[in-house]
Amino acid sequence: MNREYKLLIYIYSVRIYTALVTIFLIPILIGEIGLEAYGLIGFFAVLQACLSILDAGLGGVITREAIVSRKNQGTYKKFSILYKKIIIFFIIVSLLLVTCGWWVSEQYSTSWLNTKLDKSVVVFCTTVMFWVFALRYMQGPFRSILLSNESQIILTTINLFTITLSQPLTIFLMKYLDEGIKFYFLMQLISSAIGCISMVLYSEKIRRKVLFLCPLEEDSIKSEDTSVRKLIVFALQLSTLSILWVLVNQSDKLALTKYSTLTEYGIYSVAVSIISVLAILSDPLNQYLQPRLTRYYHQNNLKEYSKLFSGALKFICILTIPLSVFLFFYGKDVLFIWSGDETLSIKAAKYLPWLFIGGVFSIYSNFVFLLLYSFGELKRHTIVYALFSLFVIPANVFLAKQYLGQGTSIFFGISSMFLFLLWGGYNFAKFFVKGLRVIYVYIIPLFLVEIIYFKTSTAFPYNHTVKWTLFIQLFSVGLVGLALAIIYCKLVDKKNSQVILKIVDK
Repeated sequence: MNREYKLLIYIYSVRIYTALVTIFLIPILIGEIGLEAYGLIGFFAVLQACLSILDAGLGGVITREAIVSRKNQGTYKKFSILYKKIIIFFIIVSLLLVTCGWWVSEQYSTSWLNTKLDKSVVVFCTTVMFWVFALRYMQGPFRSILLSNESQIILTTINLFTITLSQPLTIFLMKYLDEGIKFYFLMQLISSAIGCISMVLYSEKIRRKVLFLCPLEEDSIKSEDTSVRKLIVFALQLSTLSILWVLVNQSDKLALTKYSTLTEYGIYSVAVSIISVLAILSDPLNQYLQPRLTRYYHQNNLKEYSKLFSGALKFICILTIPLSVFLFFYGKDVLFIWSGDETLSIKAAKYLPWLFIGGVFSIYSNFVFLLLYSFGELKRHTIVYALFSLFVIPANVFLAKQYLGQGTSIFFGISSMFLFLLWGGYNFAKFFVKGLRVIYVYIIPLFLVEIIYFKTSTAFPYNHTVKWTLFIQLFSVGLVGLALAIIYCKLVDKKNSQVILKIVDK
């Protein structure tokens, strides 16, 4: 078997394991600590996403510069000097997070969160949240070095170990030792510390190895000032995008933690947790595509670039479109099979389909980012996303206050769809020969095919009294939907040639 396929199988296997472990353990975790305490875990996810603003896009800059600076030892040494300065910045920010996190937790955690949990528990948990994030934040530069070297096996193995420690092992120990939510966050802290140490050790080993393998410097580096200016501009664009992405995607959740009770937000968090299944598809592919597309473009290997980009996008469409339509018709049944709680299923089903479809179109929009990132052309992408955020963020706060989770989830789905169709369509048309075919030949017609099929399938008789029987029935229906997507795309491919990347002047 091809080494690349083996690598992708390993990456996807770990991501599937990660998502399934997380999803299947949620009902057990809720049963152990209660829905209100689980709301704290949902708040932790929002807080962590908001604090990721502090990365300021530096992770992406490090990855890209580590790739393009391998021309010779001279350029890589200059990169290493910059890299060490960035590490110092990350250390300082991490220490500030630890200190400020303790103060913020003491002063504001109980006043912000609408909860009946004991104050000492809330303060302890929110304090540890900041410590956990500080450790995960510190991993950023080291993860970027591993990613730039395409050390996918190392990255994936570290993720496998830390998720096993932080989820199944943690919940097992909670049940065995009869511990609560405080123990859960302590285990997240331990897991993050181990992950951080592993990243540091492996990345430094690889960085030294890359420097040794770089060819010796032959000529002095020219136009270094221009190179630095371009780097700074690119870093600012990437940091702005990172900040805007967090604000757009987390403003609704942060507002909901303020305007809804922690119990209600716990139900919303259940729906948010379910859509983490999308990470099975997007994260490994993003991890694989980001350095590979950048390398292909800078090697002027446009044929392989086109083949990889279009193949990956079609692969994602085939998997996500049937699944997203399926959840619109069977979301409540899926939640009931998973949780066994009919009340929770009915309430969470109001949010799940819209959150999922929004997540799907966010993945499609990420392909636009990957395209422009590999070119080093993020200026227009930054401007468009800034304009988008000026509309979305106030709307999220308003909808959260007036309509709570149902309003924000519907808006997330619709706004994500329009962003991709407009901005994605523009860029596909600009950089690909007949690039709009991806939208009007693959995506839109496939959605229509799946809607017709799943709407028709609701007329089938289902056994709602036995969960396993219902699971088999729904699984079969979903499998047919997936088969239809594969058949449709195969038929379309026979009549339409592969989208080909236009040559873009460097």
